[in-house]
Amino acid sequence: MINPNDEKAWGTYRTYRDDPVFEVSFEGDVTYPNGDQLPPIWITEPILNDEGNYDGRTYMMVYPYRDHEFPFPGHDDEDGEDALHYGGLYYDEGMGYADPAEHDKRVDCFRAAEVFFRHSVGNDAMMQRYLAKVRAMP
Repeated sequence: MINPNDEKAWGTYRTYRDDPVFEVSFEGDVTYPNGDQLPPIWITEPILNDEGNYDGRTYMMVYPYRDHEFPFPGHDDEDGEDALHYGGLYYDEGMGYADPAEHDKRVDCFRAAEVFFRHSVGNDAMMQRYLAKVRAMP
């Protein structure tokens, strides 16, 4: 979480208070070895005010990484673990919106989590590791 004093987020985008929970990027779908075609998605994060209350969102970056500069040069999330991580973050955030007035934010967080989880399992390496763990269970 960041403070809303016009500082930069983790990526290169300035903070704004009206950014959506997530946004589909129209840079072209990603096709995975399992046949899934999924859109790239903008990752955003909440902004908290000085009292720790929700005060909007800011863009961080697009997943999957297009320019291989985020989170560091040359990284391309071959095994889907970054997508799994971001999906978990959105899921956790959505679970925190219990007030009926926050219904739309909650649903949007779950939608974003679903897209990230699908990106994660669309990668064969992640799915093969998961299946190996399941098969190894007693």
